[in-house]
Amino acid sequence: MNAEELLERYAAGERCLRGADLHGADLRGVDLRGVDLSDANLSDTDLSDADLRDADLIGANLRGADLIVASLSAADLRDANLHDANLIGAKLGVANLRDADLSGANLSGAELSCADLTCSNLSAAYISGANLIKARLSRANLQRANLSVTNMIGADLSGADLSGANLGGANLIEANLEGANLQSAKLSRSNLAYVNLRDADLSHADLSDSNLAGTILTQADLEHTNLEGTILSVGVSLNISNVEQTAPYEWNGHYFHSKTELKIAEAFDRAGVLFYLNGWTRIHGSKNIDSKEIDFLVFYESKWGILEVNGEPVEPPVCTLYEPERISVCATDTPNLVSTSLKGDRSSSGAPQELRLFKVPHISIVEHYEAARCWEEPDIVVQEFLEILTQA
Repeated sequence: MNAEELLERYAAGERCLRGADLHGADLRGVDLRGVDLSDANLSDTDLSDADLRDADLIGANLRGADLIVASLSAADLRDANLHDANLIGAKLGVANLRDADLSGANLSGAELSCADLTCSNLSAAYISGANLIKARLSRANLQRANLSVTNMIGADLSGADLSGANLGGANLIEANLEGANLQSAKLSRSNLAYVNLRDADLSHADLSDSNLAGTILTQADLEHTNLEGTILSVGVSLNISNVEQTAPYEWNGHYFHSKTELKIAEAFDRAGVLFYLNGWTRIHGSKNIDSKEIDFLVFYESKWGILEVNGEPVEPPVCTLYEPERISVCATDTPNLVSTSLKGDRSSSGAPQELRLFKVPHISIVEHYEAARCWEEPDIVVQEFLEILTQA
């Protein structure tokens, strides 16, 4: 069947043209809305600017086809072969692309909102600048795909393989990446606010200068992850790279200012809790910006808390109790931090300015513990801290 015969039969009202061989045909700008071309051979066919809305293209061979700015909204492309296809600016909103082969395809600037790409193969695809709002990409293969500056708000990427993918500058607010493989992925300057990264593999990934405010990182693998400049909460940016680290005590490649801090780290590790060590924070106050170093930033049951160790056992901290707020302010190596729950308005009247600065969304508590107690019963201290954090 050639292009002319196809168009004649379509004009006559025939819609079932499944299995047609249109390899290399020129079908630019044609109107084929609702056509059934399932299992058809459309490889290397020019379908640029064609109207294929609601078309049945299940199992069709579109390998190398030109579909620039083609309209494929609500089309059924399940199991279709779109390897190396040109889909720049194509309209694929609500399209069904389950199990489709889009490896090496160019989807730059394509409209894919609410499209179903479950289990599809998008390896090495170029998807930069595409719209994937609320798209379903569960268990999709996105290895080495370029997804830079894509809009993926609310997308489902659970279990997807994004190893080596480029997501720099992508907008992933409220996306689901639970169990996703993001090994060595580039996520610098991306917006991952309120994203579900539970059980995700982020080892060796680049998350520098990205936004992780409210992100779920329970059981996520952050081994050798670049978190430099990462925003973990509104107004607080943590530099986890620990540049100019001078702490003398080493444990599993991490460094501490004291053996007591090391004991607490081991206790957190035994508890299986996600925590950051000796992180520098940038605190944005009303009049200036200050820098503080915190001992442990802990994430547990969707809450963030700060645990401070007050000096060495041989030098117990001197504390002053403020009434009526009962805020314990200790003279320690980090005297500008205070011990209290950040829930409610306890810091309203007599609390120091630093407490109010740490009262930011998602930082639930700041707790101080005397070094002597941390040294003697680190596991009890950690469990007590986690209980307070859970109830905050």
